[in-house]
Amino acid sequence: MENVIPDGLSRISGYILKRPSANSKGLVCLRLDRPGEPYPREMIAALKRDWHFFWFSVWNTRHERIAYHDLIDIFVTWDEHAEDIRKSGRTDCIVLRGGSETYERHDELFYPIPDTKCDIDLLYVARFTPLKRTDMALACVHFVAQRKPDCRAVFLESLGSDLATRKWVREQIKSLGLENNLQLMSIPLQAVNSYMNRTRLSLFTSDEEGLCRATLQTLLAERPLLCHKHTRALTRNIFDDRYFYYYEEQTEESIGNAAWDILNRPTASNRGARDYLLKEKGFVFYDLPEWQEKIIAAAAPLYARDGQRLDRGDIVSASDATRFVLWRPFRLE
Repeated sequence: MENVIPDGLSRISGYILKRPSANSKGLVCLRLDRPGEPYPREMIAALKRDWHFFWFSVWNTRHERIAYHDLIDIFVTWDEHAEDIRKSGRTDCIVLRGGSETYERHDELFYPIPDTKCDIDLLYVARFTPLKRTDMALACVHFVAQRKPDCRAVFLESLGSDLATRKWVREQIKSLGLENNLQLMSIPLQAVNSYMNRTRLSLFTSDEEGLCRATLQTLLAERPLLCHKHTRALTRNIFDDRYFYYYEEQTEESIGNAAWDILNRPTASNRGARDYLLKEKGFVFYDLPEWQEKIIAAAAPLYARDGQRLDRGDIVSASDATRFVLWRPFRLE
């Protein structure tokens, strides 16, 4: 982000994990979501004297579209982007597997609860945004409720929903006559697992997004999951016929028939899905201090290469890491 202040200086902000010192460079996240290079290149290059840059995963960004990608030292990203980096020919950077989906301890928060009564037919956990296709989740509830008048569905709305979509969802519930079938709620993350364990079928309807947290959570809780088969979301990279059900098209008939078929089977768990995610796919989840330490540890070769000592007294505490902002002035020519 660029901020021009009265004396003609420009400021660049980034999240600091380590401050620079006399012994070693700092470590800061330089992630610009806008395409292209919004700052003069020489301004960014000048920072390299005092900082190592890391970049944090953005699901829909190709390597060549990341601003200053050739100046970034550490990429925290998923497998597709790692392959892009390899193909680019870069050998002077570090690639760390992961993303924002893994710096919460989902593996501790989500797990099977044996003998839980499944009194919810359909569960949808998401931010309400157009790309997540909340309309398809509503269409599924409508299809099932027409055939099962006592159908019970719960939508758990996450933070950051689009206001227009939130309003539209509430209007559609009334328009479709689903007031007695569908309950809208927003609850703490720590409470979501109990709802997943009570659910016969969870829904993933997105056209595109990153790696959906709710799908990871559902697998960890070992609950059945119905997904849009042709999604462009990164979630497609963990699809496996052993642990996922699919519907083909973004239509009420397609998602509805798929859900109806599953709901007419005996209620079952998704046994093995947790081990699939943690063991076969190798997912590791961290709390914020662990996430910070993982990136700092990955940076160690950079400091060794430069003959510098990584002074732990320069590290920003995890509680500050997400809000401590670097304001470094540059004179604009």
